[in-house]
Amino acid sequence: MSTLRTLPLFGRIFILCILFPGITLLQSTDVLASYASIRYSDSLLSKQFPDTLDFTRMTEHFNDYLRQKRLPGIAAVVIQGSSVVFHTTMGYRDLEKRLPVNDSTRFRLASLSKVITSIAILQLVEKGLLTLDDPVSRYIPAFSTTTVFTTGEQPSTSITIRHLLNHTSGLSSGLEQDEIGQLYRERLSGEIATLEHLVTVLAELPLCAEPGTKFTYSHSTDVLARVVEIVSDTSFDLYLSKHIFAPLGMTNTSFTVPEEEMHNLARLYIPDTSGALIPMWRPDEGSYHPFPRGNSGLVSTISDFTIFCQMLLNGGSWNGTSILSPLSLQQMTTNTLPDSALPITIGSVPFPGLGFGLGVSVSLAPNLLGKVPGTFGWVGATHTYFFVDPTNQVAGILFSHMPDMSSAQLLFEYNNLLYSCLPGKL
Repeated sequence: MSTLRTLPLFGRIFILCILFPGITLLQSTDVLASYASIRYSDSLLSKQFPDTLDFTRMTEHFNDYLRQKRLPGIAAVVIQGSSVVFHTTMGYRDLEKRLPVNDSTRFRLASLSKVITSIAILQLVEKGLLTLDDPVSRYIPAFSTTTVFTTGEQPSTSITIRHLLNHTSGLSSGLEQDEIGQLYRERLSGEIATLEHLVTVLAELPLCAEPGTKFTYSHSTDVLARVVEIVSDTSFDLYLSKHIFAPLGMTNTSFTVPEEEMHNLARLYIPDTSGALIPMWRPDEGSYHPFPRGNSGLVSTISDFTIFCQMLLNGGSWNGTSILSPLSLQQMTTNTLPDSALPITIGSVPFPGLGFGLGVSVSLAPNLLGKVPGTFGWVGATHTYFFVDPTNQVAGILFSHMPDMSSAQLLFEYNNLLYSCLPGKL
């Protein structure tokens, strides 16, 4: 299997910038190197499965990471059915001040924000305010003149809402080590002050492929956020608060952290050349974007995100509050990609065994992010991850705060580790 380390240094660096927008090229290090170098295997884990729930192995594994100072802090939850069966907070949210991770710790979700953005779009579909096959140009006319890079002509198929949700829009991530990748990097490196401005710039850039033909992890979800604003006539952050966070009681999830809660924000760390964890940039800022956007930027607690996952595991509702209908959730969590578009890749790194639905990855075969086919979820470059396994009614959440995964691979070990703690071999 190829690894990120076979990419040019610039390519490895830029992957972090796309997965975790707001990080500059000079602040980036190897990220996701671990995914490409780990094969799906139970080899790290005992073949013996407990007769009852037993998370000792998981706790010991977490402690190993903290003792070896490979991660600063960890928060994790396992849900089975309607119950939380495992919950832990360990390590420090701020190593220098020795402030521990706890249920009030706010973690930067990074690309887990994309899942929430996608749910917002599907809510608007349910309300009849748009359809999955609407051309995006209906809402953002600038996309009516977008061209394909290889031909210089307009695409034969218009970009649709569905294309944006499953990352087949043809928009680029800038990860490509070619002329179009360079073009995206140059255009998006300038000062962009609003979501509307960002989407206008994206509409002016050429597509890397015909819409609907290729999975390219990209800025598609930023465009979706702007569609939410236009269709709902509400700012994106206010829409999420009113229609997702407030109804679920996710009171600590937002794009910014109030001043009085800044002490709870988990500080980002990266390893230095010796492997020691050092603080990353802008440790005292509550937002790592100048404006709310769809690709990333949300900050949340393990408690809030547990509610979110309980809603997903329960078919779109929780505690009597419906966020999404079971039918819409089924559409969201079903693979939409043809075999020709598989495996999905980020840059040139393949994710074998994964397909993609409408805003989430979907396991088609056992893989690092989903041992059980039908599992859906996603990862964030700050070392955040969640999955939902509808077949076995299991969900897991793992939060940390280190966007360099070259020496810390827990994000890619967690799914397999979790199942080794459940009774019987699932």
